[in-house]
Amino acid sequence: MKNRMPKNWDPPYPGHDTDFGDNVNELTIAYYGIQSIKKSSTSQVDVFVNWFKKASGLQNGPKVVERAKYVDNEGFENKFFIAYWNNNLEYQNWEKSDFFQKYWNNDERLHSDVGIWREVLRIPRSRFETVFSSKNEAGAAKMCSHFTEPVKDHAYWGAMRDRIPESKTCPFHSTVGESLSSPVKGKTTNNRVFIKPPENLAIIRSGQNYTDCKKEELDYYQEHIVPALHEGMEYIGTNPLETGCCINRFSTELDENWNEEKKTFGAAYFISLEHLEKWAEHHPTHLKIFGKFFGMAQHFNLQLDLKLWHEVSVLPKDNQLFEYVNCHPMTGLLPWFTQTKSE
Repeated sequence: MKNRMPKNWDPPYPGHDTDFGDNVNELTIAYYGIQSIKKSSTSQVDVFVNWFKKASGLQNGPKVVERAKYVDNEGFENKFFIAYWNNNLEYQNWEKSDFFQKYWNNDERLHSDVGIWREVLRIPRSRFETVFSSKNEAGAAKMCSHFTEPVKDHAYWGAMRDRIPESKTCPFHSTVGESLSSPVKGKTTNNRVFIKPPENLAIIRSGQNYTDCKKEELDYYQEHIVPALHEGMEYIGTNPLETGCCINRFSTELDENWNEEKKTFGAAYFISLEHLEKWAEHHPTHLKIFGKFFGMAQHFNLQLDLKLWHEVSVLPKDNQLFEYVNCHPMTGLLPWFTQTKSE
């Protein structure tokens, strides 16, 4: 496939990739969430949070755990963990543990005021890429052996695809057509439902870390960047038929005590990499975000304490796990793809 890097390209600002070492051929990224709409559900949310905290400390537990929250389009608050492994066998052994199974597969999960969900992504390294504005560890990068020196294949349209090794031989076309069909609201509450995702589902987690921003930079960020960012996240999160975006979770990161951090991210699932690229390259909402960020970089002469990053995965169809337990029918991938009662 043709590389889109312009001739004699010199990026206008630095970007770093991650190196996981020669022994890591696959990553596992797993989202474990709980959704609630009733204030009376607080105790059940606490049980879930405490359960996962203990579970993550077990043998073969995740190498990295991050936490976040967001309110979905149905008004449910979702709190969730993002767990990372660089060894899939360790993940599998961890989930087989009695401690994990006793909570997750208990029939009590089907009859409560909350829903729980997990989305476990097995990603070949050949279908994964990252880029960071600075050597700031976040997400899967917390497992990497090192950051690269500034790379050339970034800051132009098509750079995201160019950084995915397998894109040189595979176009990653959508296998569900040009657009999503109208959502289907099945009977999902009081049920345990699995989803079979299509080949080449593209997932981006794109983060903003303003922890270290001084007052002038923070004021600029909040005045110029945040409104455009919210507009773009709202657009792809509420226009699935136009964008091919199944869900976008625009989230606030939380520390180990579940206090809000000065970090946000969007986690968006598109039916193909092409659909993600189309929004990024052509839609006014993303062009505004891109322009505002570039303007900020110029305003501060590229000397920014704001840290930006993303990780992008293009999933194979097989060996993925999307499970929703007692969740409302618009949760995650539930409205879009074939539902089954077993894996």
